[in-house]
Amino acid sequence: MTTNQKPPSTKTRLATLARKTRLEGQTALLLGVFIALIIFFAYFYTAVTFNTSDVADNMKKFGGFIPGIRPGTHIGLPVVIND
Repeated sequence: MTTNQKPPSTKTRLATLARKTRLEGQTALLLGVFIALIIFFAYFYTAVTFNTSDVADNMKKFGGFIPGIRPGTHIGLPVVIND
């Protein structure tokens, strides 16, 4: 590239990269799979690490509340989370 030329645009760079990696026709599919994997692993990580009894105990200890739920009502935190 000489000093007079403009650098290639991002669209041109992505098209070149797609041709080089032979993913030109599959980019939409791969993007969909990538997004689905992010959502799945985010849900899985939250399901494994979020302990509802700990959260309920901490809320009780520190005076927290859920708007619309009267304090002292035992409906269970999983019911509130799943609604």
